[in-house]
Amino acid sequence: MKKHRKFTFLLPVLLLLTVLLSSCSAGGAPSSGSEDPSLPEGSDVLPAVSLDDFSEAASAYGTVTDMTEQLTFETASVQTDRINIIYMKTHTEKQAENLISGGTDSEDTVTVLRSGQNYSYCEENAPEDPSDGTAAFYGYYLRVDNVLLLVTGSPEDRTFVRETAEEFFTSLGYSGN
Repeated sequence: MKKHRKFTFLLPVLLLLTVLLSSCSAGGAPSSGSEDPSLPEGSDVLPAVSLDDFSEAASAYGTVTDMTEQLTFETASVQTDRINIIYMKTHTEKQAENLISGGTDSEDTVTVLRSGQNYSYCEENAPEDPSDGTAAFYGYYLRVDNVLLLVTGSPEDRTFVRETAEEFFTSLGYSGN
């Protein structure tokens, strides 16, 4: 039976991340990301944002909760009644990719919309899974190196989630989503 990640509520996210990270290989050096915001427009490389940059931009949507102390990497989120905005800076790029793809479990629900040398924009349409109580959700994600920016909500709010994600990513300096 397929298991689907649920980013709709904060507690399941924390539990899932803990399980996924413990199952991911920790091989390789941590990815530092590109810190140069002066990359040429249209570059196939994007700079990764910091937790401080995320917190500043995400505070426009609600209260930012820093969960770094509960996990082994930088994590923060904003929850509203319609959306969740999540920041994760994993130890490696491979861990970030695994969190989005979930291995083979999510290959039917996650679609890479666009990618470049160090980034990928993805969307996920996860159906309800009554066997484990997971509700259906829609997510729009950006991975830059080992940093994940996730915006999720219900499938009924898909347009709102996507528009919010694009607005949020633009506020962080990412354009052309």
